[in-house]
Amino acid sequence: MTRRYIQVDRITDWLEVSTGFAVRPRTIGNQVELEVTPRIASLNS
Repeated sequence: MTRRYIQVDRITDWLEVSTGFAVRPRTIGNQVELEVTPRIASLNS
């Protein structure tokens, strides 16, 4: 293989991927119930 057939690409893509959770409070009488839902990000092509 000779050098003229070699191709080098140097590209950097930056992506922000965040995770966390959402909280929904509910009152039941004089108590509070918390519903915690995880938020997990993914990269979809």
